[in-house]
Amino acid sequence: MGKSADEILKVNAGFKDAKYLNCLENVGRNELEGNKFRMAVIEESEEIKIDSITEDVRRLGEVMERKDARGGEIIMIEILVDRSDLWIKEMAGQHKATHQRDLAKAVIRHFKNLVVRI
Repeated sequence: MGKSADEILKVNAGFKDAKYLNCLENVGRNELEGNKFRMAVIEESEEIKIDSITEDVRRLGEVMERKDARGGEIIMIEILVDRSDLWIKEMAGQHKATHQRDLAKAVIRHFKNLVVRI
């Protein structure tokens, strides 16, 4: 992980193996177990949808505007755990542009009992 969408597309385009019809995604589907690692590999090759990132930024902003953190931890964890590294980087940039504050620092400030690394 950690490659840009363009780099992933280049790797995918350059993959050659007749057994898998020259498709790297076929390798992932056939060789990896149906666990979170497999999901991460397949999701990493998907394009990022800006509207969905905007929705995540809106939801996180809404949670962090609350006076107390009740219920917000679950929403925040759901968003940050289920998204790819690239998605979170895009979301952090959009969060900073929208709310004029760093996402990691805002999460740490609001949810004092959590350890955050973004």
